[in-house]
Amino acid sequence: MQHINNINKNISLNNFVSLLKSQKYSLKRINFIPVMVNKTSSPTILEIYENKENLNVKINIFKIKPFVKLQNIYQEYTQNSSDLAIEILEYGVKALLKIYILDTKALYKFTTKNNYYIQYAPKYTIDNIINNIYKLLSEDYCTVVDYKQKLINIKRKQIIVGDSYVGKSFLGAYIPSYVYIISINIYLISKNQYVINKIKAQIKKIEEKITDIAFKIELEISIENNKKNQMYLGYFSL
Repeated sequence: MQHINNINKNISLNNFVSLLKSQKYSLKRINFIPVMVNKTSSPTILEIYENKENLNVKINIFKIKPFVKLQNIYQEYTQNSSDLAIEILEYGVKALLKIYILDTKALYKFTTKNNYYIQYAPKYTIDNIINNIYKLLSEDYCTVVDYKQKLINIKRKQIIVGDSYVGKSFLGAYIPSYVYIISINIYLISKNQYVINKIKAQIKKIEEKITDIAFKIELEISIENNKKNQMYLGYFSL
């Protein structure tokens, strides 16, 4: 990208993303730097400059809506000289900033042919996982596949700053998250341990293969033609 240093720093984020798109700029080289500025009169994009490796963009974080509430927390930490709390806050904001700015419709269009983004985009969704499971099993067995979402609490190690925890940031205790519970019901005509072991091995391969989405498989195998429930009545079987 030529003359990047001459771009007006008052350009909006949307226009900036559109500019990157038109220039076919690599996402891998974009480095968003959050700057915590207390002056509301400051522009959103404070500075844009390029070096040999990256395109660096300094962003006034408190001018972006989702991060506005953090300004009071930042001021409180500054007044209390809570250096560790400030460091953790800055780290979290930096991790989220690039996702927020680029995870938009503009990003989708921008990254349609961007190999870097496609390489790290989630490969699986719950829908294609269900479809893959059904195609794998339904040809040989009577199979019913369904799923539901379950809210779980993931335990995190707590980080303490002074006598209290850091603001409302999830730095410890439990953080809520959703996991997909996939239920697989397979109905067999007769009990065959070889077939049962084969099905379990197929399910295990699926679980090991897919790592970019949180899910759990609950497998239930039923024997429809259970001999204990059969009675011989001439040529008929119940």
